[in-house]
Amino acid sequence: MKKVILGYTGNWDTDICLHYLKNIKGFKVIAFHAKFSEQDVHPLMLRSVQLGADATHIIDLTKKYLNDAVVPAIRAHVVYEDYYLSIALTRPLIVEEMLKVAKDEGCEYIAHGASFRGNDFVRFHNLVTSLNKDLKLLSPLQELGINSIRDAQKYSQNEGIHIENSIMTEENIWGSSSKYYDKEGLKKVVQTKAKRYAKPSRIDFEFRNSLPVAFNGKQSTLDHIVRSLNEIGGSYGIGFKIAIEDTLRGGKELFLYKAPAGDIIYTCLSNLEKYVFDKGTLDIRRTMSDRYAQLIYEGKWFMPVRHAIDKLFLSMSKFLSGRVSIELSNNSVQIKDIESKYSLL
Repeated sequence: MKKVILGYTGNWDTDICLHYLKNIKGFKVIAFHAKFSEQDVHPLMLRSVQLGADATHIIDLTKKYLNDAVVPAIRAHVVYEDYYLSIALTRPLIVEEMLKVAKDEGCEYIAHGASFRGNDFVRFHNLVTSLNKDLKLLSPLQELGINSIRDAQKYSQNEGIHIENSIMTEENIWGSSSKYYDKEGLKKVVQTKAKRYAKPSRIDFEFRNSLPVAFNGKQSTLDHIVRSLNEIGGSYGIGFKIAIEDTLRGGKELFLYKAPAGDIIYTCLSNLEKYVFDKGTLDIRRTMSDRYAQLIYEGKWFMPVRHAIDKLFLSMSKFLSGRVSIELSNNSVQIKDIESKYSLL
């Protein structure tokens, strides 16, 4: 029996893919899921088994993701069309691990849950072919002609698959994205996003080589700082972005992105760099940051140029060291003070 490894999220898209590959195509299906946060994966595992997965591999990549993807992204100031690429950053790690499992399981095929119109369709093709040209890449939703929630609902009704939620959400330690098909539903979420704290909060950071290393006077790990900022910043509605996104295939999609920690850290760095970089350096930084973000967005993480840009930002990062004080209020991050031994003032 032919064997395929499927990137499985538990959203309706990969539910349909799993059912199709198992019951229509007759594959032996190995479901693969990567954790990037403190996610309860037990329901996801049960769901994959119910849909017919012959085996389910769940791997916690949170630490690797933070060190190998988020840290370079922070150094490179990666922002794409005013939001932070928390989900696109997971794709290279997912593909790397899927290929390892595929080899161990003896899979001949690798499959994803992206529709032909989606960005992940392009990303997975670029990432897989960069690392392995032997495995055959399958795109079940393209084969089924499913490009919308209506197409998915029609297939699901015919095959007896229950779609619990049409909103497709992915979360990780750096941020989350939710794809919406209902504008009114998205508006309701955004209107209730903050607790509306009466009093602003002040936070003091110490940055070393572009990274926050101390938080309100206490040395801390990046993991702890990011989790703390997501909780605090999220309470003020910071880092929420509504994006009418232009896809790589020329379409439009509606997303809600959340990245409170990213918004706070990048605000600090964007102001710190004004003190320590001259205009020429800032121009180069911004140009290369845009190029780096584009490489991530398109799934070109493994290209040599990405590694070259990494080296550039690593060499620049030592100047982004110092103390930054901010004040958080509803939907706002305000810089209160900046000190750095590299300041040009």
